[in-house]
Amino acid sequence: MKYQLNASAAARPCYVRPAWLSETLGFGIEMGWTPAVPCRIHAASRGVLCDETYTPGGPGSTISPDDAAELAAALERWWDGLIVGGWLSAHARETDNRATTRRDFAAWLRSAGTVTLEHGRPWDARRLAGTALVRLSNGTGDAFAVPPAAYLDILEAAAAAGWHPAGAGSDSGEPLESIYRPDCYDAPKALIEAADAAELVAALKRGKPLLAAGWPREMLPPAERAAARLLELYEAGRHRGAGWIRLELE
Repeated sequence: MKYQLNASAAARPCYVRPAWLSETLGFGIEMGWTPAVPCRIHAASRGVLCDETYTPGGPGSTISPDDAAELAAALERWWDGLIVGGWLSAHARETDNRATTRRDFAAWLRSAGTVTLEHGRPWDARRLAGTALVRLSNGTGDAFAVPPAAYLDILEAAAAAGWHPAGAGSDSGEPLESIYRPDCYDAPKALIEAADAAELVAALKRGKPLLAAGWPREMLPPAERAAARLLELYEAGRHRGAGWIRLELE
């Protein structure tokens, strides 16, 4: 799962992979950023090992506005140096997501205020506050909607039965490597990808014997029917060549 970085200012959250953040902090150090939170010495190529400090739960899990601005300035110098140093052409710099994501991150840091780093949670009831219904569809025209609590119960039941969330995809239009693209299961237009959905369904069957028995949904206890409907949705999509499930918030 990605890290979630929250801003005290009006900037929307951003979502980054741990390895990406580690490398980005290293680029900042190479370009003159001195972390405000002391980091232990590491490799000469990076100067310090800051991904053990600037990490959720670490002493740098809260980044001050001044520290964020200093890091942003360093990343802007790094961005400018990609052409000056001959690392990338002007065109490549504008199209290579290894560069553009860090340009975007520098701009985000400048507008963020105080930054807090959190481990990405696959789902969180707080994100669905104010949502009346979660609508699930399979791309074949079949869909159903349930209250958020019932949807979260399905995910919790699958996890309890051994499902390991791979991280949701997204149908939001954000580029794959965008810092604004979440991989949580309760974001608008989240996609439970086909292989991940197959694992989720298998876990539900393990944890709920009545589902595995294949009883008609109407014969199941009311508490089991939302999960049964999800299984129907998945199977209908899978048989038509689309095993993924799309989520919308209503």
